[in-house]
Amino acid sequence: MKSTRDELLGVLCNLYIVFLLAVLPLYTGGSYFGIGDAKYRLFRDVSLLVLVIWLVLEGIFVLRKGFSVVDVCVLSYGGTVVLSALCSSFSQVAWWGYRDWYMGAVSQLMFVGIYFVVSRSYDRNVLPVYLGEAAFLAVVCIGLLNRLGVDPVRLLLPFHPLDWEYSHMLSTIGNINWLCGYFSVMLALPMAGYLYSNRKWKQGILFVISALGLTLLCIQGSDSGWVLAGTGMGICLLFCKGKPERFRKLLLLGMSVCLLIRLMGWGITALGTQAATPIDGDAYKKMLWNGWWLLAAVLGIALLLHGYLSGRARKMVARFLVVSAGMTAVLLIGLYLLQWAGREASSWDSGRALLWRKSIEGLGQAKPLQLLVGAGPDCFAEYLCEIGIPPVLDTEGRWTGAIYANAHNEWLTQLLNLGVLGAAAYLAVFVSALKRYRGMLLGVLALGMYLVHSLVSFQQVMNAPLLFLVLGLCENQCRRAELIKQE
Repeated sequence: MKSTRDELLGVLCNLYIVFLLAVLPLYTGGSYFGIGDAKYRLFRDVSLLVLVIWLVLEGIFVLRKGFSVVDVCVLSYGGTVVLSALCSSFSQVAWWGYRDWYMGAVSQLMFVGIYFVVSRSYDRNVLPVYLGEAAFLAVVCIGLLNRLGVDPVRLLLPFHPLDWEYSHMLSTIGNINWLCGYFSVMLALPMAGYLYSNRKWKQGILFVISALGLTLLCIQGSDSGWVLAGTGMGICLLFCKGKPERFRKLLLLGMSVCLLIRLMGWGITALGTQAATPIDGDAYKKMLWNGWWLLAAVLGIALLLHGYLSGRARKMVARFLVVSAGMTAVLLIGLYLLQWAGREASSWDSGRALLWRKSIEGLGQAKPLQLLVGAGPDCFAEYLCEIGIPPVLDTEGRWTGAIYANAHNEWLTQLLNLGVLGAAAYLAVFVSALKRYRGMLLGVLALGMYLVHSLVSFQQVMNAPLLFLVLGLCENQCRRAELIKQE
């Protein structure tokens, strides 16, 4: 029988999940100007309050519940963060984070706290997750309308169609890179629910959310969106092995996304709102590709045939589609690399590659202790500026002279900020979680998509807290399953 303390902790956890999944994504502060700051301040204030209350109520009881390998890795990560901050010569930045970024030790410890609150206190109430999925649908619908030149939340009013913000700021999340980071975790919830649910009404709702979400991810304008969508579908395909019903669901989802991408291209053409799509990623041209009709037809025919074929024939169809998808992916990646290779060196050298090279140079100049524990959480820019390698890109226009707070590669950033110890502990979280949750589509999807995006992106308030929340949900499920076995 649950104690009053456990019930209070469950209510607190549920309210916190609603805040992270439903409130924070929709909160904007009323403007795209400073939207990241507004979201972070709200996240910080609410999280500090919740975590203090949870620690007071949970107290010593958390030690009695035992620790899994993921728990140990998450705690180790928190320990390396504290050690790095204590050893840092940039103490204020190390604890509170770089200006306008705020990914210092305080934030990192809050991420750790999110994991333990959810893993220990979530009571399996589905309402917080449903509200989160509803908020995700709202974000997706607003983003799709933005691409059609419609601004339902009126955040684009201050901008002219030729302004950078008009085509790169999307929905209630912020710029398209932040949107991809948010999707890299949040899209796992409806996709996993759609494939695993046996209730028709739930399948239908989650199918709509997943299809619209994947469509927006593909057309939002950042090339990483296509890679994320492909990663998500590929992981789902692996979980369809030996499950014909799931495979049919995935075929239907893929066919629908192909049709929706092409229909969005048609809609943008009909409405004349091409200015609402970024020109630097050729998003509009990709939507107009007529091959989407062919892909949709192929998937549709495979879906129809799959219901009538024998078990052996179904396996052959599945293998054919897997091989075809793999060959297509390799071909597209090859063409993409050739496209980059054909560009002028300065075009590529003034982007992420330059940041990565500067990061590696910074690592090369680090003293032994700093190489071990890092310059301090979120001290990337402070350290590089101190040693004379400022992270400033040779760009023109909007970003001229901008100082970058990270390497746009999470692992290089972690190596510089937290050193070998911190980066190893962070990697251990992913490795241990993938091993422990390998049978859970939700956990593998979120970890896989986040890992892929982390190669070209960074921690921010709309992705890192959600990742630790999903890890907490998976750990909570594992712990409950272990208790049932013991009984």
